[in-house]
Amino acid sequence: MPDLETFLRAYAKIPTMHAAQAAGVPIPETWFPSEVPGGIESILPQITKWPVLVKPSVGVGARGIVLCRTPAELREQYLGITRAHGVSFLQDFVPAGGMQYKVDVLCDQQQKVVAGIVYGKTRMYPPEGGSSVLNFSADRPDILELAVRMLRGLRWVGFCDFDFVVDPRDNVPKLMEINPRPPESFYMGPSVGMNFPLLMYRLAMREPVEPVLSYPPNHFLRFMAGDLLWFLRVNNRQRFSTWPSWFHFFGRDTAYQLFRATDWGPALGYVLETAAAILDTQTRRERLRLRQGAFPEKAAD
Repeated sequence: MPDLETFLRAYAKIPTMHAAQAAGVPIPETWFPSEVPGGIESILPQITKWPVLVKPSVGVGARGIVLCRTPAELREQYLGITRAHGVSFLQDFVPAGGMQYKVDVLCDQQQKVVAGIVYGKTRMYPPEGGSSVLNFSADRPDILELAVRMLRGLRWVGFCDFDFVVDPRDNVPKLMEINPRPPESFYMGPSVGMNFPLLMYRLAMREPVEPVLSYPPNHFLRFMAGDLLWFLRVNNRQRFSTWPSWFHFFGRDTAYQLFRATDWGPALGYVLETAAAILDTQTRRERLRLRQGAFPEKAAD
């Protein structure tokens, strides 16, 4: 595992953005009002295109992220978000239209890559941008290289997860955040033969480890409960033209995030936890990703 200082540089978004800039990893245009004299007022003249996002440096998923379309709105929202969520920063809003990718990477103590996989979010909930409910293994060595460059800049040890989005304006994959922990979609790697838990165990026990750097493309990991919500929320054109077909339930190219024929424990636990959550109004709104502000929330992956 990384030491605490390294972990915090990946956990908090402002240090993450600075580390990406130092490593030459593309990010959306970003401003840091808390780091300059004059704060938000000195930053406003630098912003030449709108909208922009206000983002807390530390938060869960997209909670506290607000979309601002005018300077007046930005002033008001920035002060409110910093009061509620602590130190925050500003970032150019990347418009819809580009594929979102996740990268899972495991490094040893010398920052040598032991395993790494890139996978795309072909369906999400909420559909306009949220947690992945169907992922596909993607042949994007360029994005993997960006993640590895970032980890070596951080001198990271262990497992790490990244979120990238391809900016449709210039077709450049840009880093959005690091999740310094296994995500909900962690089984994507093991489902294509990249057994992260076993590899981590062997590293911890100082056993020899053979790197696993290849995997088959276009293999799918499905979160069935979220994919059902996606199906109910989109229109008929999306329902019946999505790739792969929503009705593709079985095949050697498809694995499930929770359901296993040989182990029903995780599925049962999820059902019980969800049933309890639905009884609480606030938790129910978060679970169903209902709009609560100026920007739709996205659960942490």
